[in-house]
Amino acid sequence: MVLACVTMPASALADITGKAVTVVNSWDEEDGTSNSSASEYFDLRSRGSLGLYRLDIEASGRATAIQNEFYPGDDELNRLYSLALSLSDSEMNKSLTLGRQTVSPLTGPLLLDGASFYLTTGPFTLNTRWGFLANVTGDEPDNDRAFGIGFNYMIKSGMYLSMDYARTFASGSLLTELLAADWSYSWHRFTKAYFTINYDLMSRTLHELLLGARLFFSDRLTTMFQYSQNTFQFDSDSIYSVFAIDPVQESSFSLLFTPARDVRYLFEYAREHFSEGAGGRRYTMGARWTPGNSRLNGDLTQHKGFGGEMTEVSLGASTQILPSLDLGIGGDIANTQNGGENNVTSYTAFLGSDWTLSPRSRLTVRLERGDDETLANPTWASRLSFSLEL
Repeated sequence: MVLACVTMPASALADITGKAVTVVNSWDEEDGTSNSSASEYFDLRSRGSLGLYRLDIEASGRATAIQNEFYPGDDELNRLYSLALSLSDSEMNKSLTLGRQTVSPLTGPLLLDGASFYLTTGPFTLNTRWGFLANVTGDEPDNDRAFGIGFNYMIKSGMYLSMDYARTFASGSLLTELLAADWSYSWHRFTKAYFTINYDLMSRTLHELLLGARLFFSDRLTTMFQYSQNTFQFDSDSIYSVFAIDPVQESSFSLLFTPARDVRYLFEYAREHFSEGAGGRRYTMGARWTPGNSRLNGDLTQHKGFGGEMTEVSLGASTQILPSLDLGIGGDIANTQNGGENNVTSYTAFLGSDWTLSPRSRLTVRLERGDDETLANPTWASRLSFSLEL
């Protein structure tokens, strides 16, 4: 990981903010034994100045202890998500970030130990990054390196074009090489047309294709049409890279109807297509009601075709019983049919509360019970979370 040691006056780090979340979980394993864990999540940010430049430092991660290691790797739960220093001008037109960071280019997000830079001039923004692919568990790194460069350009008001080129290396050998482009145009409020393509230059295959349109007719009615195609990508040193991978295609249509401010209905239909004519259909209907300080929701999802049939119903309700205390209850039930296998019915039910202790602290408690026909006994799980903002 890239480490930076900077000597600066104390006044340079004037504003420190952050959030700490303590989570205690307990649950039943599939064999009936009980297990538990305790985790501490942290996200700290410091904002200051260094001469004419803005200086930001970010650190986030997780420390976890588990009672019983049930699966291999359960004892490697500590994570360092970010530890980075950013230097930018006062107008945020150019910025350099050093350290562990998440970058999100068109070719795919990366957790990187390295450097990233962007420069904005008028409607054009150039971005680039270089470094080692991070290993959040703290194990010995693979020393895989990543490099990428891209740009964003505002063609006119509401219309944008972006492109990105990315490579990853291992021991001097090229693992992946991707080229991606994205175009979008929004011409009336929430109305939008978009197109994204991600091409694998090494295998000469289309890694990802997405195109669609969202049509905003009024505050009450919005529709969306979308087509996607995805082909799983393997590194060049993987044994699976020599096999032909069939793409997965999906066409979908959704309709959002909002007859009143506190009532919303959603309908979605999707058609899936796999190789050799295999495919499936998915239907989803949902509703949201928010009368006063209460919230009600219900969803029905049904899938038919490749992989079997599945029907799932979920319901939930919550209400504010005190100015700082919400109570909620809900659950779901699902039935799955997989060809000649037996039908499996499963359910999950939960009860929870959300208590705002102060403007900066919050306590959340959840108790859950689940069961299906493959388990000998129902399983229980509980979660207690306390968050504190600095």
